[in-house]
Formats: sequence, C-alpha cells, structure tokens
Amino acid sequence: TGSSAAHIAALDPLYGSATGAQSNNIAVNMKHTATVLRITIKNTTGAEIAGVKSLKISVAEGIKLHGTGTIDFATNEVEMGNDGSNSITVNIQDSGVIAADGELTIWAAAAPFTMAANSEMLFTLTTTDDKGLEYKKEFAAATDFKAGMIMSTTVTPEPRPEQVVIRWGYLDGYTAPVGMPSCKSDADKQVNKEGVTSGIYP
Repeated sequence: TGSSAAHIAALDPLYGSATGAQSNNIAVNMKHTATVLRITIKNTTGAEIAGVKSLKISVAEGIKLHGTGTIDFATNEVEMGNDGSNSITVNIQDSGVIAADGELTIWAAAAPFTMAANSEMLFTLTTTDDKGLEYKKEFAAATDFKAGMIMSTTVTPEPRPEQVVIRWGYLDGYTAPVGMPSCKSDADKQVNKEGVTSGIYP
C-alpha cells in the first residue's frame, strides 16, 4: 500500500546452516535471498497523477528477477533455476494522489542479478485511470544487485508517445483530391485521362 515495504519480508526467504555446533548452543547466521529495490517515483509530468495501480520492472532477456532457486549448503550460495521471468510487477493499493512535483516510493523484492554495462532497466507505471508512463534507466557500467542489499533510485516516468496516424485519400464522391492550389497559368495546365485539370503549383 502506497510506500509500504511490508510485503518485502514474504518475498525474501532467509536461509542458513551450522556445522559442529553443540545441540544446546546452536547459532545460525541467516542470509537474505532477495535484493531490494527502493524506487522513488517523481511526478514531473506537470499534472496531478490520480493514483498508481502498478509498477512493472523489466530487464533484458536472460536475467531472472524472480523464480525458483536452489541453495548449496556446502558453499551457502543460491543459484537460480530456469523458470521465472525477466520482469516483476508490484501492485499498489491506496497510493493516493501524486501531486505535480510530488513523489511516491515503491519497494520491490527481486532475485539477485547483474545489470551489464550499456544495458537498460524499464519502469512501466500504470495509473489508477489506466494511463501508462515509462522510464528507461541506463547503466553505463556493470552493476550488481546483491542479496541483502537495498538499491535506491529515483525515476521520472513520462507518458508514452502518442501515435499519430495520417490518412491520405479521397473524399466521398471525388476521384481526385480536392482543395488543390491553383495553377500558375493556363499554359501550365494539363488534362489527364479522367479529364481532371492539373498544373504546376506556385
């Protein structure tokens, strides 16, 4: 809900092991399995955002942001399996209105991963009135998102570019475009097979 990080614990199973310990004196250092992303959304759209429904974080194919992992207790290393996905979505409840120049912090848990140099992370924000905003974060150098670390960033999502479609054609009842500029002179006019007069435009 809003900027709460309460959901992170359930997505960060802890693990640990102990060897050669007394049965009545066992101490186990627990380790995190998740890396935590603290994302501050800054509203620079110039208008109020009614609310945030979800934030999707996507990276390149081949990177696993979530899935099933296995723990090697000999080395205490976690290795991700072949399932999972290169994107995660945080669903938001009751984010409230984000005023122009206002901010909202969103927390996400992910499997440890590495962003390669010259790679991109895409943030896709969906508002409560179903508008889409996007932001691409570029990584000039390789960056490790390690288990147990909180990685913070500020992003300024913008509305997606609108596609403008221009249709060229004829008006109903006409076989040639209408409203064409007048010709320079009668000498420049020509008549085509359909009897439509055309000419050289000034």
